[in-house]
Amino acid sequence: MFNSKLVKTLLIASTVIGLPAMADTPNTGIEKTQVKVGSAPCARGEFQGRKAFKMEKRLGLSDTQLEKVAALKDKSRTDTAAQKAQLKTLSDQLKLVITKPEINQSEAMQIQGKINDLRAQLSNEKLQERIDFMSILTPEQRENLRHRMLVSEAFGYSSGHRMHHHFGNRA
Repeated sequence: MFNSKLVKTLLIASTVIGLPAMADTPNTGIEKTQVKVGSAPCARGEFQGRKAFKMEKRLGLSDTQLEKVAALKDKSRTDTAAQKAQLKTLSDQLKLVITKPEINQSEAMQIQGKINDLRAQLSNEKLQERIDFMSILTPEQRENLRHRMLVSEAFGYSSGHRMHHHFGNRA
């Protein structure tokens, strides 16, 4: 039924095998710096990582189109950087205001109003970026993308929870 000796042996073996991987690597004197560009939603955006590769493959984007998409994304990132930084600053200010011993409601509401305005501006700019992206596509690619979006909506893939064992052709 349940072989506890086998489980113990496997546990010990996997621990021993994993020890070198967990060992501390020697410091070679090289300092690594990580720079975050964009915000979390941007990092999970339409054209990142495997998603970008799949979209490029499925839509059959040409090299020229890929260059235009990259330029569009870079332009969007630089155009919204100041607004995103201001949004972060305002969010931090709001946290400080609402965690004070005596909450100043009018100040909190004023900061939240500024945050809402910035979010609306960023949302409009993101919509413009999506419109510009669609203008890069050929009519056939737009139709292909539209079809995929409709299928995604019909089978519930739009909620962020993706189940790859669903029915349908996932070419």
